[in-house]
Amino acid sequence: MVYGEGFVKVREGKGEREVRAIDAHLHLDRIDPAHRQRFMKRLREDGIERVVAVATDERSCHELLALQAQYPGRVAIALGYHPEQPWDEGEVKRVLHLIRTHRQEIVAIAEVGLPYYSLPEEERQRGKGVQFLERVEPFVTLARELDLPLVLHAVHESTAPMLQLLRRYGIRRAHFHWLKAPLAVVRQLVETGYYVSVTPEVCYQTRDQELVRQVPKHLLLVETDAPWPYPRLFPRQPTEPKMVWAAIRMIARLWGWDEEATARQLYANTSHCYPQGNG
Repeated sequence: MVYGEGFVKVREGKGEREVRAIDAHLHLDRIDPAHRQRFMKRLREDGIERVVAVATDERSCHELLALQAQYPGRVAIALGYHPEQPWDEGEVKRVLHLIRTHRQEIVAIAEVGLPYYSLPEEERQRGKGVQFLERVEPFVTLARELDLPLVLHAVHESTAPMLQLLRRYGIRRAHFHWLKAPLAVVRQLVETGYYVSVTPEVCYQTRDQELVRQVPKHLLLVETDAPWPYPRLFPRQPTEPKMVWAAIRMIARLWGWDEEATARQLYANTSHCYPQGNG
């Protein structure tokens, strides 16, 4: 096997076949356009089959629809309203309408969930994010109606109430992105069959490494959450999809698998969570 900066090539006789990856969560519309154009042009060269781009608001939804049209087959999109921003009821209704209108063009509803980082520290610790469950409920009911997975921003004290809401509505498919939660809650989450993703931070965060050990191998995904930076791993480098390979290599070590088998498993997981039919 040959391990380049981006991806894995497996030699087969005289030829080679590539093992590809999928960046399961990033904010493509929030990335510098020039940088985005550069890495999207060489996406397949970097061993990335496609990316799953998630929206944050109404403007973001429209931009992602345009980017999907610009990069057919390389960008799968999910529409939603990020919970850490000021709540605009009118805008939320328009986003819900966009999800209905573009049902056949999207792979999920995202990014939705419960606020945590925008809350005062005292409210975080007291789990006050639960009071915002009614805000995410319309997205949950729509996901059930349209049979779409939900991509959740629900960390720390917000994870358990979000999980309870999904269970109450009988949601079959959900992805808790860049999860940070008590291990007892993580166990409940994966028992329900929901996906969990880690970022390149798994290379140095013991919390994330323990999460990888706890999550069943068929429920783990990798993401960059770009443009979020990783200066410890990639100093002065803007984040791009190929950086998921750093996470894949660390996951291989934690699983005790070779890198090819690990990459194939993670690719299969993401393809199952987000089938390629849309995007």
